[in-house]
Amino acid sequence: MTVSEASEAARNYDVGIRYLSAARRITAATRRLDDEDARAARKLSDRFTDKGLALLTSVMRPARARPAQEG
Repeated sequence: MTVSEASEAARNYDVGIRYLSAARRITAATRRLDDEDARAARKLSDRFTDKGLALLTSVMRPARARPAQEG
């Protein structure tokens, strides 16, 4: 893994965690909302959760094997 790949992975991890954290805060706030607003908030929370998990999954995926360099 190169330095730029590691930097990108760290950034994606951080952003993924932020999305999941925002989804948790939105879910907690839905208890204070009426039905229609709560439904919209849950949809937003679900989208944030999906996006956060997708980012974390991309970081956790094993890197492709690189061909051995001769030299």
